[in-house]
Amino acid sequence: MTQHTQGPWILKEPDEYGTVCINTPDGYPLAIVSQYGGEHKKQSDANAHLIAVAPLMYETLKELREYFDGRSDADCDQDGYIPNQEMTILASIDQLLNKAKGL
Repeated sequence: MTQHTQGPWILKEPDEYGTVCINTPDGYPLAIVSQYGGEHKKQSDANAHLIAVAPLMYETLKELREYFDGRSDADCDQDGYIPNQEMTILASIDQLLNKAKGL
């Protein structure tokens, strides 16, 4: 995947069967999460909300990548280079962005 559907994604109210639809800004269905009621309803709701905010999380990760890229550095000691905390965070952000791109 090199490009995702632009957000915001819209979380619709469950229909009469308990199915939640996540739509594109144009109103087209993007994802469907089934709700089973009872204890599973909370999990289904959480899954639907997580899917719906995916574009915002992706854009936020890109902004964080830019922020940490300018602040990452390595310290040096007798054993060689040690990545600072910003470098470690930047590596995690890069892994997440690559997974989101299907890489």
